[in-house]
Amino acid sequence: MRVSKLRIFSIGLIIVICFFISYFYIVSHSALGKIYQEETRDTIEDIKKTFLKDTIDNLFTEIDIERESEYRKYKDIVEQRGISLDLASEDDQEFIMFLKNRFDMDINTLGKGNNYWTVLFWDNQSKEIIYDPLNEFENINEIDSVSRKLKPEFLSYKEVNHGNVSGIFGIKTSFVDDKIKLITAEKIRRQKFDNDAYIWVNEIINYEGGDNYAIRRVHPNLPETEGSFLSTSATDIKGNMPYLEELEGINKDGELFFTYFFKKLNSDEVAEKITYAKLYKDFDWIIATGVHIDEIDRYVENTDSESKAESRKIVMQLMGLILIIVAAGISLVIHIEGIYSNKINKNLKREADIDALTNAFSRRRGVEELSNAHRSYMRGNKNPAIMMFDLDRFKLINDNYGHDVGDMVLRRTVQSINEVVRSSDIIIRWGGDEFIGIFYGLKKENAIKIAQKILDTINAIEIPVKTSDVDDIVKIEMSIGVTYFSKSDRQPSDAVKRADDAMYESKETGRNKVSFFDVEDLNE
Repeated sequence: MRVSKLRIFSIGLIIVICFFISYFYIVSHSALGKIYQEETRDTIEDIKKTFLKDTIDNLFTEIDIERESEYRKYKDIVEQRGISLDLASEDDQEFIMFLKNRFDMDINTLGKGNNYWTVLFWDNQSKEIIYDPLNEFENINEIDSVSRKLKPEFLSYKEVNHGNVSGIFGIKTSFVDDKIKLITAEKIRRQKFDNDAYIWVNEIINYEGGDNYAIRRVHPNLPETEGSFLSTSATDIKGNMPYLEELEGINKDGELFFTYFFKKLNSDEVAEKITYAKLYKDFDWIIATGVHIDEIDRYVENTDSESKAESRKIVMQLMGLILIIVAAGISLVIHIEGIYSNKINKNLKREADIDALTNAFSRRRGVEELSNAHRSYMRGNKNPAIMMFDLDRFKLINDNYGHDVGDMVLRRTVQSINEVVRSSDIIIRWGGDEFIGIFYGLKKENAIKIAQKILDTINAIEIPVKTSDVDDIVKIEMSIGVTYFSKSDRQPSDAVKRADDAMYESKETGRNKVSFFDVEDLNE
């Protein structure tokens, strides 16, 4: 009888213990599940935010590099024109004829829409206008004041005093910036990202907000709305005011993350979107990108469902195995999260490291490789050759045959270089049609030979195209600059600057050639 009662008591005690264990497990699992969902969501959101910010920051860097390159090019054009006018005849009439011929030739070649010159010449005595090719200065009474007013608008200018003739000519900053805006807008429209992400641009007209406070300049998801005005009073389907929130954040910090509801790319479905926006002040451009976050919710819901299913199985099994099964279930979930997070990180890293168009290393990865090479050299290892490659007259290819052919030229260029160089050599797309090569173990006496071999390979490329039903062949030419690190280099960009200078020497002395910038303290 006592044994029977003891058994009953033991069984009852076991049942009670199992009940409390099960209850405690279910309650604790529910609480842990909520924490897990929040942590998982926060982790994935942080990864996506990092990707969004890096994407915009990289674009800002590309714009700055493009502007610096264009500014330098047009300053050189003004400088060269100034030199040519300094060498003109001392006779006023011959000088006037000479300057008219030079500027008229440029204007006729470029067309008025693409003309970059602003020119004004006048007679010092009569103050009458001698040369104003585009009739920009009609009915001028105070020529001197007009000249003073022009100077702040110029990126670069020259003043001329020649006998009884005076004048000013130059290229306005607004012309070059407008050109960069067009290049950047076209680049944004061609870019492709995973998860239906894209970049868009709104240009601020009024930082105070209100109706027509901004113009939509670039929007790959709604191209038909480009050029339309925006209002800070606009709302999404949930009543949020994204334009107002964006403008307030820009005015406060120059950048922000925020969420709102917007339709998905190539779809009428509307979902919540997390966005990063940053102001490029020189253009008054808000440049933004974002991703829809409903995929995060689906992922969290799926993993939560799997966890609950495991819980139901565990409760039905032997109570003695509950803790083991719970631990296994938690480990499995953590493992799944780790795999998913690793996959996301690998994809994001590849997008950051590899140029999507050419499969060369990206500028971001290139900066890392240059830093590694410089550190290795400063520790006493061999000095690698640094080469700068720049396609000659690439803009003409884009203008004459379109950007699809231009993209093909960039891809074929990288493919051809990779066929010549070793697997250990590194090719980086530095920006636009400009590339950098790092060649480890390449001695000075072989560097020019390899560069020339690359140039010969590039020159051998022939790309058949058809324009207006006429077959044509696109040939590629390239200017190359070669240098090495120097012990005096404080950072790898010093060597990049020398390679860039050597490359520009190639351009200035005939293009499609190799130039070498020597340094005195190379380690052979």
